[in-house]
Amino acid sequence: MVSIENDQVQNAYEQPTNSTLNETSADLWSRAGNGIGSLSLVADNGRLDLPEVELVADKSTEPASGVVPGELSTVELTVDGQNRAYQVYVPENRTEPLSVVYVLHGVNNGDAAGLMDRETEMSRYAEERGFAVVYPLAEVGDDGLASWNSPGAGLTPTDPTYDDVDYMKAVVDSVKNDLGISVDPNDQILVGFSEGGEFVHHLVGEMPGVFSDRAAVHGTLTGSEAWPTDPMPVVLIHGGADHMLPFEGGMGVMSWAAQQWTGALDKIRQSNPAMQLGWAIQENDCTGNAEFEYRSEYHDAFIGSLRHDTVVARLSAEQCNGNPVTLYYLPQAEHAWHGVGEGGMFLGEKDPYFNASEVILDNLLGY
Repeated sequence: MVSIENDQVQNAYEQPTNSTLNETSADLWSRAGNGIGSLSLVADNGRLDLPEVELVADKSTEPASGVVPGELSTVELTVDGQNRAYQVYVPENRTEPLSVVYVLHGVNNGDAAGLMDRETEMSRYAEERGFAVVYPLAEVGDDGLASWNSPGAGLTPTDPTYDDVDYMKAVVDSVKNDLGISVDPNDQILVGFSEGGEFVHHLVGEMPGVFSDRAAVHGTLTGSEAWPTDPMPVVLIHGGADHMLPFEGGMGVMSWAAQQWTGALDKIRQSNPAMQLGWAIQENDCTGNAEFEYRSEYHDAFIGSLRHDTVVARLSAEQCNGNPVTLYYLPQAEHAWHGVGEGGMFLGEKDPYFNASEVILDNLLGY
């Protein structure tokens, strides 16, 4: 056990007793635990009914139209009367059944096609490691923003005319039945960035039995999302210089500015990234305290006298009934998908020494 100087992360990982889960205190763990106690009733079995879905792609043994192994392809489908699409990369180098990694984008200006492929380079890793990667695409609202939409979830106002949980059920069904590939039902990994990370937790609650693992990069919770009931390995990545979704909760400088510009992000005031820890620990019925370590290989220098090595806080598989929970906390990291790929600049610079894609795959792929 390595002692940790960052009180914020330490407090977030102190394991409470059952009698203290609902108590309110100033530390982040209590905030997460308080959310657990009050939100356990969110999971409503009525939400889990399958939607009526009409798939445009022909259900046959042939690959879906336009899906070419080794290329990023777009698949069109119809969900609840809406024309929707997702992108998929099926590797040429593959042994079936295939693991599948679903990568969800955050709020953007409506140009989501290819976005997460460029920012994460997951398609390159899919070819190297032999898994399929799926990039779901959110609808563009009247405000011009592409954002995930579902009652209780999302960081923009909810449109009551459709639910992206229905869309994701259709995407999963299409991947399973319309791409001409065999998928491994025990290795279906759900990953999201920013609001996509928030939506990952909601989807696990709304779609039990579908996904095997999940990860959120600079994600959050507001407290109204569906409660996850499936124990699973969880990876969380966040930064201490995130000014869009600050780790301590609420709005940061960047989210405040974005709210002034768009008028659509007021829900970020309820953002509480630390709650993700509480949900995962409670979901996996973890016991004991996390083990902390500094990982200096992710950085090449000190900033003055301030140590900025990545803090890794881990509750092991033995502590969590076979489903470890791991937080990578980068004290100087801004709001970005770190390491490889494009992106950064406006919302936050990438940390070049921390490869979020590799960390997620190393922890979850084939677990």
